[in-house]
Amino acid sequence: MNIAFKIMVAVLLATLFIAVAPVFSQVPSLKMISRGEFKDRDGLSHTWTVNGASTLIWDGEPYMPIGVVFYSKYLSATSEENWQADIRVLELAKSKGITSLILKAVMPASWTDAQAWQKLIDYLDAQGFTYGLDLSDGPKTPLSGFVVDPLRYRIPNITKDTYVDVEIPDAVGCIWVLSRASDGRVISSGAATAEDGRLRIDIKASPGESAVLIVYPQVELSGDDREGISDLWSGFDEFRDRLIGFASQIKFGKGLRFVLDPISSKADLSGELDWLVPDSPEFRLGFEAYLLRKYKNIGSVNSAWALKTENIQTFDQASRLIPLWRGAKGIPMLLDRARAKRLPVEASTSRVWDDIQDYRNSSAQKYLNAAADIVKRSIADVPVIYRASRYHPVFTNRSSRGGFDGLAVEVLGHGERVVTEYAGQIYPLVGESSRTLWFVALPTQDVTGKDNQLGYPSREMMMADFDLLSEIGVKGVFVNGLQVLPEGTRKRYSLASVPDQIDWLKETRERFFAENRSDWVPSVIWYPTNPVVGGMVKRLDRGTWWLPSSAAGEKLFFGDTVGAYRIAGMSGLCLWSRAGESVVTFPVEKGDAPTVKFPSSAPELVITKASRTSSMKKDRVEVRLTESPIVITGISQGGLFPVETAEAEAARLEALIKKAKAAGVQVVLSEDAMKSCRDYMKNGRTSIAYDKAHTFVLQLRESLGDYVWVEGESALSTFDSIISYPFASEGAYLWVDNKNRPPIVPYTAYYSFDTTKSGEHEVWIAIFVSDAGVSPFSFSIDDEQWQRAVTTESANVYGYGFAWYKIGVVVLSKGSHTLQIRLDEPAPDGNYRLGIDSIVLSPGSFKPSGVIKP
Repeated sequence: MNIAFKIMVAVLLATLFIAVAPVFSQVPSLKMISRGEFKDRDGLSHTWTVNGASTLIWDGEPYMPIGVVFYSKYLSATSEENWQADIRVLELAKSKGITSLILKAVMPASWTDAQAWQKLIDYLDAQGFTYGLDLSDGPKTPLSGFVVDPLRYRIPNITKDTYVDVEIPDAVGCIWVLSRASDGRVISSGAATAEDGRLRIDIKASPGESAVLIVYPQVELSGDDREGISDLWSGFDEFRDRLIGFASQIKFGKGLRFVLDPISSKADLSGELDWLVPDSPEFRLGFEAYLLRKYKNIGSVNSAWALKTENIQTFDQASRLIPLWRGAKGIPMLLDRARAKRLPVEASTSRVWDDIQDYRNSSAQKYLNAAADIVKRSIADVPVIYRASRYHPVFTNRSSRGGFDGLAVEVLGHGERVVTEYAGQIYPLVGESSRTLWFVALPTQDVTGKDNQLGYPSREMMMADFDLLSEIGVKGVFVNGLQVLPEGTRKRYSLASVPDQIDWLKETRERFFAENRSDWVPSVIWYPTNPVVGGMVKRLDRGTWWLPSSAAGEKLFFGDTVGAYRIAGMSGLCLWSRAGESVVTFPVEKGDAPTVKFPSSAPELVITKASRTSSMKKDRVEVRLTESPIVITGISQGGLFPVETAEAEAARLEALIKKAKAAGVQVVLSEDAMKSCRDYMKNGRTSIAYDKAHTFVLQLRESLGDYVWVEGESALSTFDSIISYPFASEGAYLWVDNKNRPPIVPYTAYYSFDTTKSGEHEVWIAIFVSDAGVSPFSFSIDDEQWQRAVTTESANVYGYGFAWYKIGVVVLSKGSHTLQIRLDEPAPDGNYRLGIDSIVLSPGSFKPSGVIKP
């Protein structure tokens, strides 16, 4: 009896949970299986699950549709003419064998006529279509709040009374602070309202002092460029009631398969909006409850937020405070608008931003899940999926008890970019969710600037794109679209205008089904997104990808030309070369059995045994690196370091010792360090040898007056982001690619550096040379005269897109300096665009060599 009961429990658990083991994972992750049972209007039940391969199983059979998005004219205006127009297009699709579609209105579903939806649904059911409903709905209340970006919204060098007139899109007002440039002390502060996005601020300066004005815009995000960003916190209840009232009027037949975007509002706030503090009372009330749950008492909040001279008194007060800094810029204070007070904090240790962003993202995710549960409980128990366009934790379903059941990635363009820029950013969210999620793609053709192109350029390109999507684990594709509205601007996207392409779609569907990939999952090497380690979304082999993960990681330094990291949950070490094929050698400890875990085609590693005549007393293993990552297991990682990198640093020290002797610089300690390095190398302690040599290399360089190397991504900047890239110096570069004109100051990167020698210095910069062109830019040192950078002839090209340019010569004194790089105007295509990998200031002649430091 007990045995039978145990067997029954085991079977039950197998139907509820699935173990999913990512490539190189030490412990499989346990996932809840997304499941449900839909009862159609005829009373027939349809069971569904999402399996561990992200496939929707409907009535026991895989549902892997190749279909189209269908914008209905009739749902926009219920005329007989529009009805007949819709029917003609639907009959065309059916005649071509395409019967899977997403039904969509131009407006949010609950704003339209429920009876019009019912009429179309009846038709689809009668004609044998299977369909999803794109609701594209959500709260009506626009999101408002304060954007805290002191670098972007600042005006320096204010020395006299003046007024500031600026235009900030979506601004309805602002708060502002005027502070002394010398020490940051607040001189005055205030607020202003906006008219049509324009702010006027009257400033009373402090005589004889230079001041900085920082503006904190209060925005209401309902403009055309951010349309659909709703206040989930204040508008959800009204939306819930409206959605249920609308959908309760509709009876669904056997063709219904899923619901898409019950909330279409942008929930993955990123870029500048990552620093938005919503200001609705409902947001503050929820934040107050979050803080109470997390900290229990207000003293813990004061400690975590690093209050200095005056404490927060209540959780209600804490929930309404606005940080006036971001990173190392701004005013290190919390603003209490209700009491017109500023509370000083230790900004470098304060966790207030962590708490604001965590609550904002986690609560937004809960609203997405709540909307999905409302659909399944009150409308139709079918999978609910959301569109996603970028890697963001809001779209990782952490709920084990419900919520959304899938993700639909919006895809633009052709070739590998359909994965590298789109599907490859979203598939990791499917893997990181606590539930199995259906994974769907919604490709849209890139016809911008291609006046004669309708839909796909060719049959072969359509099939190649779909093959790539299948390789990344997509288990359903709906091309956008069959009929796309409004026709005035979207007609060239409509496959109804090119019926032959619907035939291509049928061929693609037949091949998609023939391969029977319902249980197939791609192989993945994960790289951490934090810290930035140099990984990128990349196809490594057929069905094998390099993809981002939120798992904790560690970036390892193995030399300028070697990328390396470890990641939690993955056994082993990931390595690649930043500069073509190369070989690295590692000492091998007793008991180690080094093995290349990936790729499987790699030759076995050969261990060279130490001998009495060898220069090292430990065994060695040679590892051949290419520009694609490999994973090595079975090697002790404590003190692991390449022999070649340690030897190169020792050689650098030896050369500097000779140079220092010739200059009359004391080198006794450096020579002792050189001897120690050799001893460490003989004993296989390559990491210690490198550290010893590097310490004295830095000391001698300072004594001799050497070059300064600055990483592009180290800037404080108004650029868009830091890009992880395997062939960039230290695996990352600073990047801006933005169509929007900067609101107050130009797009600018700010660097601090120290020189060890006075005199003339060459200024070099390594930038990403985009096919779309780069913005003209200038540089200034210590706020002196701006110089336009000339980038007509590169001195060195490397890393698939980077090039070194000498942009000027400056005279510098020994000591600390600041460097600013400013975009002066857009690139030829109208976007502000520049990528900065590295900067060098050299007192002598500099000869660049890619990512290799001199």
